[in-house]
Amino acid sequence: MRKSKSVFVCQMCGYESSKWLGKCPSCGEWNTFVEEIKEDFSSERGDIIITEKPVPKRLSEVSYSEQGRVKTGLEQFDFMLNGGLVGGQVLLVTGEPGIGKSTLMLEIAKTLSKLGKVLYINSEESNEQVKMRAERIGLKDEDIFLYPEITLESISENLLSKDFKFVILDSIQNVLSLRFSSSPGSVTQVREVASRIAEITKYKNLITFLIGHINKEGAIAGPKTIEHIVDTIIMIDQDPKGSYRILRTIKNRFGPTDNISVYTLTSRGFKEVFDFTLVSKDSPPLIGSVICPVLEGVRAVAIEIQTLVTQTQFGYPKRTSDGIDVNRLYMLTAILDKYLDTKLSMYDIYLNVTSGIEVRETASDLSVLFSILSSLKNKEIPRDVGIFGEVGLGGEIRSVPFFELRINELVRLGIKKVICPKGKNYSFPNDINAIQIDDIYGVLEFFR
Repeated sequence: MRKSKSVFVCQMCGYESSKWLGKCPSCGEWNTFVEEIKEDFSSERGDIIITEKPVPKRLSEVSYSEQGRVKTGLEQFDFMLNGGLVGGQVLLVTGEPGIGKSTLMLEIAKTLSKLGKVLYINSEESNEQVKMRAERIGLKDEDIFLYPEITLESISENLLSKDFKFVILDSIQNVLSLRFSSSPGSVTQVREVASRIAEITKYKNLITFLIGHINKEGAIAGPKTIEHIVDTIIMIDQDPKGSYRILRTIKNRFGPTDNISVYTLTSRGFKEVFDFTLVSKDSPPLIGSVICPVLEGVRAVAIEIQTLVTQTQFGYPKRTSDGIDVNRLYMLTAILDKYLDTKLSMYDIYLNVTSGIEVRETASDLSVLFSILSSLKNKEIPRDVGIFGEVGLGGEIRSVPFFELRINELVRLGIKKVICPKGKNYSFPNDINAIQIDDIYGVLEFFR
């Protein structure tokens, strides 16, 4: 007879307690505990999944080739994944509702179906609904099988007994295991479904896509465990105007992270954007506005940094930043006060990255200084000027990595003047006017 007991599970992190708690001691969230019935299936689990056990194998006997990566047919998507998909890989694709997760999966399934059978587990939609979307993007006679199932046991049986090569589960939050009494989407169910599907994927050397939801905070819904189970996590965002879909790898065991690929979502599906830009050189110059090239993975993207400096109405100056760490803004304003005597303690500063991209590197420091001084001194910076560089606490301007990538991005936009750190080995195109500065006093020269 199975042993069962009542436990309270945090729906944010999966922490279990024998009694209800107002605040989770693990993640610190409030009112997240839900009662679940937990049963002991320890004697049954091994019989459900895999009967053939793996044996130890010498590392030198394991063969692998980069040429064996599977192409999805989307050039930027493959580049983002360091060349394509790998056998046994489990990918989690997540994003806001309606952002195009299911459409993207059908686009990829269209190409993958030419390489092997694709099982599309449509746990949220009927076969007819998926068929309508497939016809809209031009997918008709491909080797794709629809399977409207929500129970993990039935899905596992089909994956183990059939010869599918690719699997798409849409979505993981809607699938449940009959071994647990909790509802679909709960921490226990999501953790069980993810671990079981990943186990089968590794055993049969499949390639599996899991579509996941996000919560109201913008984080991946479900326990943190799911992020450790999968091999790759792809987040789909959109720019503030909704024109672009930006795919970013926030975890990748088979390549670099933070790579991005950019698409537009049309009535015919996803369309790749190769000349992606978030700024326009031809727009009129604005006070406090600066163009800066930043890195997204191994790709340079030009962004626009805007700053508004106004006299404070209170005793304590306000610092607000959207897109750049506010602590970095505090540090840069302190450097300006220390070496240039700008007296910014008398002013409020509001900083914004207009593209909506979160800047995670320090190469934007010099651009922020120029943006602050532009607003403070009420002087415009021409739109054909690109600025980048790291600022040290001693007021020195430091070099940044991937210098050529940044310069090439500015050249592509038609930028004619670049303000950057000094460097002996830096080379510039003939039509670029490069102004290299080595300390913060060189910034002030621009505003004299």
